[in-house]
Amino acid sequence: MPHHARLLSPRLLSAITAGPPGRDRFGLTVIPIQVRGADAARPQLAQPLDIRELQPPVPGKVVAAGATGPARTAAFGQRLTGGMADRVVVATSPMRRGENALIPVAPLEPRWWDEGPLRLRGQLSPALLALLHLAMSDWIGLRSLARTALWEACREPSLDDPAAEEGGWALLDGPTLLAAHLMLPPAASSPPVPGPPPDPRPSALVRRALSDAAWDDRVGWAVHSQGHLIKLSIVRASFTLPDAVLRAAALD
Repeated sequence: MPHHARLLSPRLLSAITAGPPGRDRFGLTVIPIQVRGADAARPQLAQPLDIRELQPPVPGKVVAAGATGPARTAAFGQRLTGGMADRVVVATSPMRRGENALIPVAPLEPRWWDEGPLRLRGQLSPALLALLHLAMSDWIGLRSLARTALWEACREPSLDDPAAEEGGWALLDGPTLLAAHLMLPPAASSPPVPGPPPDPRPSALVRRALSDAAWDDRVGWAVHSQGHLIKLSIVRASFTLPDAVLRAAALD
């Protein structure tokens, strides 16, 4: 963990700008965040791809067949509907033009019968992406609870449950950071590009929460390099998130 925490240098934190906070359907605070300088290196997510089942089908893998045009990426947290079960991509997978690729996925439901072609349906919301990180983690008891909460939340997707911001986001319970996702620019050590002055309050809240999380041994880190861009995902080993999701599901 500490070597990942060094990515959150004071210079990088000063380059973070935050949008207006919102409340999700689980009662948690979601703040869109952006690191200036990361926009130009952002990859193009895969949408018009031919996704199909293996033959015979298996729950944990699908095939992305014959991508045309520019190279694309199936990203962690992208949802797939149809096929033998609704699933979610659990490892970011670059795809070269004209080649097939095996995409690691995980089920979001117990169904195992064919409901037509598989289709990419965009990314999960911040809370569900954070649950997915917990469900794929080494925290055994928390991992099982997170998977249960994720399946409950995906049973009937909410129309007011927006997908995660491509630039990044922070998920908080009060002032406590539960999870965050940042897209770091290729030259994080270079001076940040000047931008319009944001509302300082959410930016200060996010910076303070990230600074506190950087040295908390209950926080896990995942770093993924894609081209020149670094994706930094942070999640807290806490029952707060799955408990909030399960409470909301019980009220639906």
